[in-house]
Amino acid sequence: MKLTAVFFDLDNTLLDHSKTEMEAKREIYKMYREVFEDVTFEAFHDVYVKHNNRLWHLLTEEKITKDYLRLHRVKDSLEELNLNSEKSLEISYKYIEVYSQGFHMIDGAVEVLEEVKDKFPLGIITNGFAEVQKIKLEKTGLSKYFQSVVCSEDVGRMKPHPSIFDFAVKSLNSTAEESIYIGDNYLADIVGGRDFGMKTVYFNPHNNEVKDCVADFEIKDIKEVLPILL
Repeated sequence: MKLTAVFFDLDNTLLDHSKTEMEAKREIYKMYREVFEDVTFEAFHDVYVKHNNRLWHLLTEEKITKDYLRLHRVKDSLEELNLNSEKSLEISYKYIEVYSQGFHMIDGAVEVLEEVKDKFPLGIITNGFAEVQKIKLEKTGLSKYFQSVVCSEDVGRMKPHPSIFDFAVKSLNSTAEESIYIGDNYLADIVGGRDFGMKTVYFNPHNNEVKDCVADFEIKDIKEVLPILL
């Protein structure tokens, strides 16, 4: 397998977004007790996850803007719980602020990057908000490993649209056929990368069942990507 570029997703592939997100939600719940006093954290969390996932799906389909998502994942959650939603905008900004204060690595991610950094040009392809993703890369020290960081906002298209993959591959002077993409989101990362013509590695630590998986490789520990690349 000839490779001239290796690309990674960021959230839940290299960085433990789920853990950071949970910590941020708990902190917001504590900070705004006057808003949440009538509901448990678990109730807020479950409703927030439902609306956040729904709105991210709409954003991926380019039916809403990121600002709409940021506001309404809070506002719609509060309204469903029959809570006062007047502070929705304030809470949505405070959440991003709190979320951006601390990040966690996926176990083994730095080890993988150290092993491959001198062997291939490395890139990031992410649908996350550009300003937040760049903060993550700087605060965690990951930015030093990557010659290219492509956020969907830079391209105007989100994964799985082929435009973002095309932009990323060209940024490292590679081709789809000589690139490989590692990610945890089956539709956005694996189907999107495969449809563009890249080789793909499905990082599936939670053993999500996928019928007729199209990934070239599937791994449960990020370090399992090393023998694939090397």
